[in-house]
Amino acid sequence: MVKYLFRDEFSKFAIEEGDDVYYLMIYEHLKSPKPIKGFMFESLDKAFEDAKERLDINKDQWKLAEESWNGENVTNQIALFRDFLNVVWPSLDALMANHDWHDVWFTSQWLQVNWEFLVERQIFGKDNGALTPFSIDKGKRVLPHNSEYVYNVFALPKKNCDPLDVKKNIKPPFNKGLRFFGLLSSTREYGLYPPFDLAKLVLDSTRELFLVPFSELDFHLFRITTL
Repeated sequence: MVKYLFRDEFSKFAIEEGDDVYYLMIYEHLKSPKPIKGFMFESLDKAFEDAKERLDINKDQWKLAEESWNGENVTNQIALFRDFLNVVWPSLDALMANHDWHDVWFTSQWLQVNWEFLVERQIFGKDNGALTPFSIDKGKRVLPHNSEYVYNVFALPKKNCDPLDVKKNIKPPFNKGLRFFGLLSSTREYGLYPPFDLAKLVLDSTRELFLVPFSELDFHLFRITTL
C-alpha cells in the first residue's frame, strides 16, 4: 500500500508499506505505471533517510498518498478511455448482434470493468486508489479493490470555456461538484454510440443530471470517504 508520494514535473517516487517493512520505489518518469527500482527498509524513518541520501528528498517534502491524488488532473486518462470506446464500439456492437446475451447489464458491466482496468489502474496502479463506479448510482464494481482511498472524477470547465447543458441550455453548477459517470453521443438522439462527444454529469446531492460537450471539460480527482 502506497503511504507517501513525491512528484515533481518529471519524476515520481513512492514509499510503500508492506508486512512490517517499507519500500522506497523509484519510477522512470511521472506517468510510469511500474517502478524501475525498489529498496526495502525495516522502518519508515530509514526509508525517509535513504530517500534523502539517494534522491535528496527531505521528509517534509513527501505527501500522504491520501492527499497527493486529491485534485489531480486526469483529463488525459479520461480522454484515452473515450478514444478506446470510439475504436472498439463497432466490434462490441457486432459481437452483441451475433450473441444471445440475455443480460441487460452486459454493456454497463463491460464499461465498468474497462473503467477499472484502463482508467483506475492507469492513475493509481494496483491497490493505491479506487474510483467510484462508472454509473449514476455508484453501482457495484466488477473487480475487488484493497485501497482505503476512493475518489470521484469531477468535471470542470476548460480554460476559456463556458459549457452549457445541451438539453437544458443552462450553465451546470460546476462549483458544487459534478461527478462524471458516462458518455453519450450528440447524434441518434443522445444514444450510447460513438463519437461519445457528450459527458454525463450528476450532482449527487440532488441527483440532477447534466449533459455537456466533452471537449469543453477537464477532469479532476476528489477524494471521498467511502463508496
